[in-house]
This record gives sequence, structure tokens and C-alpha cells, in this order.
Amino acid sequence: MTEQQAASLIGRLLPEAVFSVTEDRRRLMAAAMAATFSPDFDLEEKSRITRAIATLEPSDIVTLRAVHAASGAVRSRSAQGEGQATEPRHSADQVSLAALVATACVLETLQIGSYQYRASALGSALLRFLAEWEPSSAAAP
Repeated sequence: MTEQQAASLIGRLLPEAVFSVTEDRRRLMAAAMAATFSPDFDLEEKSRITRAIATLEPSDIVTLRAVHAASGAVRSRSAQGEGQATEPRHSADQVSLAALVATACVLETLQIGSYQYRASALGSALLRFLAEWEPSSAAAP
């Protein structure tokens, strides 16, 4: 990775860190900036991951970890509406799932009346990218 490429990746995340309203999001962005120097990812992966991270909150990463750990099978909700969820849900969890689907970190499929969620390849890569980051107690479930 060249200096220009590193500067571009960090330049994408730095404003997110500077203008973050929570300490945990600043820590998340700092962890992402540090991970840009990892040799475990090619430049295109780093670019996709940093674009996704820039739009996510710490609670979204916590939700992504839960979806990934459950292999996507546990995260489901009724197709008839969010009020008839197949498992207890918090509205924050629904917001995180929506953000993760919008960034293509989580795939949502409709199967026999309920939505199923599973981590995408991008979501799995993002989790490896942020393996060293831990949320504060406020962002943790």
C-alpha cells in the first residue's frame, strides 16, 4: 500500500472520528484507521470496509457480531411486521440491522413468513478488520 492509498483510507475515517459524538465511535474509527495498515486485506477490501465502517455505529458492529456468531439463522422477524417478531427485539437492534443491510454487511432474505439475516462476505471481512476493537459497556448488549 502506498502512502497516497493509506492517506485516502485514513482520510475517509478521520472526519468520522473527529465529528463523532461518542467516545466509543471515536475508538471504533481509531481502530479502523489502525487496521488499514494490516497486510491481511487487499486494497479493494480495505476500501470497501472503510466505506462501510464510516456509516456504522458501535452498536451496529455489536449486532453484526451477534448475527455472524449465530450464522444468521437466529436473527429473524415476522414478515407481517416488526410488532410480530419471532424473537424479542429492541428497536435499536432493528435500526442496526437496517444499517447493516444498507451497507451490505448483512444479507436479509424472506423465508416462509420471516426475514432471515446472515453476515455477508463484506460483513465477515469487516469483523476480521475490527477484531481488536471492543465496545464500551454502553454499546454492548
